[in-house]
Amino acid sequence: MYEASSGAKINRQKSEILPIGKGRVTDIEKNKYKLQVYENYILLLGVYVGKDKTVCDHLNWSGKVSKIKSLLNMWMQRQLTIQGRVNFISSLLMSRLWYSLFVTSMPDHVLRDIKTACVNFVWNNDAHLVKYNTIIDQKCNGGLQLPDIESKMY
Repeated sequence: MYEASSGAKINRQKSEILPIGKGRVTDIEKNKYKLQVYENYILLLGVYVGKDKTVCDHLNWSGKVSKIKSLLNMWMQRQLTIQGRVNFISSLLMSRLWYSLFVTSMPDHVLRDIKTACVNFVWNNDAHLVKYNTIIDQKCNGGLQLPDIESKMY
């Protein structure tokens, strides 16, 4: 009815349906509208949403974590200062997380993985010379101003 009254048409190649709650799309409706119907999850603006949170969390975060770890391994070979490593994490690494954190929550195990990988990168996989709470503190307080994912999340 909307299409008939407004003149706007559904782009059937790009439109997809994910029934939520107790909703269901019947076979008659599938044939009538000729849209792709998904039952469990769907990719919406770069983020997976769906009925099973654990599946969506895995799809949303596993690729990001592996990309972050591979970037860290690649940059580990460069002779950066500690401040250079913190700047790398702040600018290039965390930008990969902010949008996803804005629209969905991060599982605890992913938070631990990324946090551990970043701190190990800062200290070049050597002994951690300063406590975590100190390196996330402001520079004027003696910290390195490393971005804290958990704080940004909240």
